[in-house]
Amino acid sequence: MILAISLGISALMWQVQVDQDFFSQLYVGRGVWEGGSIYKDFTDNKGPWLYWMFALLYGVFGDNYALALVVSRGLIIGLTVWGLAEWVCIRKGTKAVWLITILLGGLLFSLNINGVYAESLSLVLLVWGINMIFWEKYEWAGILAVGAMFSRQTFVFFIPYLIFALNQGEEKERWLRFARGAGLVILMTMGFLVIKGEIGAWFLNTIYFNINYARAVQELRWNSIKSGLRDLGWNRVLYGWLIAIIGVVWEWIKKGRRSRELLVLLVCSIGATYSGGIFYPHHFTQFLIIIAGGLGVIFGEIRNIYLSGVAAVLILSSVSEIFRAYWVDGKKGWFNSLNYQPAGVESIKQKRYLMVISYHPKFYFDYAKRSPDRYFQPFFLSRDFNVSAHKEVANHKVSMKSKLEETAFVLVRDKEVNKRLAEEYFDNFGKEFDLVKVDSRELPGGELEVYWAKK
Repeated sequence: MILAISLGISALMWQVQVDQDFFSQLYVGRGVWEGGSIYKDFTDNKGPWLYWMFALLYGVFGDNYALALVVSRGLIIGLTVWGLAEWVCIRKGTKAVWLITILLGGLLFSLNINGVYAESLSLVLLVWGINMIFWEKYEWAGILAVGAMFSRQTFVFFIPYLIFALNQGEEKERWLRFARGAGLVILMTMGFLVIKGEIGAWFLNTIYFNINYARAVQELRWNSIKSGLRDLGWNRVLYGWLIAIIGVVWEWIKKGRRSRELLVLLVCSIGATYSGGIFYPHHFTQFLIIIAGGLGVIFGEIRNIYLSGVAAVLILSSVSEIFRAYWVDGKKGWFNSLNYQPAGVESIKQKRYLMVISYHPKFYFDYAKRSPDRYFQPFFLSRDFNVSAHKEVANHKVSMKSKLEETAFVLVRDKEVNKRLAEEYFDNFGKEFDLVKVDSRELPGGELEVYWAKK
């Protein structure tokens, strides 16, 4: 029932803006399915398990990205809500708690109806991994928990909670069994990267870049939090954090040992969410759904003021998010939606390669084209997101020399961040590549420009 409802809700993806992260990850998945190297042939910063999942999606659905999105999102969300319900049932064993958990899970995911993320895969693996601990299937717990970390690196912050969950009891064998499963995943994943010759590129793309990314966006993080005090659109996030943190601390003081588990869960979730960027709604969703599960386990009462407060925030958030998706974004022409394909620009069709300067990787699927080099998306080349961007800029200049005449450079002027990325790209490469505009046209929600390099 949960999976059927989740798949039905996911079918709404045909009518809303789709986050471009999905197309970015599917682009890498397509390349991997066709024999490419995750970290040598593409610049992206997530874990290998995520791209293997997207490679499987492409293998099953091919270029039918709409169906791949609806099915993957529906299954992942359905399995997460199901796992969350099992999590509460194991600990409480009441139908009321089970239904409350489903309600909260559904509300949480309606916050984010725009795509499939690394957090989505990591969350379902983590939730079922915790269930395996409670079911005493410790090898599987280790496999799933480490798989979550190899999908989204920030899930390493949940290690303290895993230690807490494993430490409930006298038996030491559980640690050995968990380590056996975790070790198997680590050896197989890292061994595969070594065999493929990707271990160095994996480190640069995921560890080194993410450290640079975190340093680059510190100011953006704090500005986003400050703007939330003035911007009604961010109030739901701030209120959610406030209720969660104050509620947990209050219950911990009042109940002592009973809510220690929830406190550990809160600290771990804040660490995982903040390091990825709490200004992203899907990161905040990850935080809330974990806390909702913990609330169901620890308290299990909708009468509890803390649980009721979170539920109220979720309901208001859901209403505001649905309103934004269908009415606000709808008036902009649903430019990123699945049912809009700007695939009629001849100046793009004529070239062998496509370089999308702004963050619109969906164009690679609309035109069935590949990027001329590994920089298919602009973040690695931007100092706003990468403090070591100068190294990537130098590499891009070298790799593009032999492919300039075969490449169409596409810029979409819509969001402010895309305009900044485009300005930086032209500052770095406009003169170097001798780019000239050959076409432009108005599109719903923005303007499309096409550039060629002079012969």
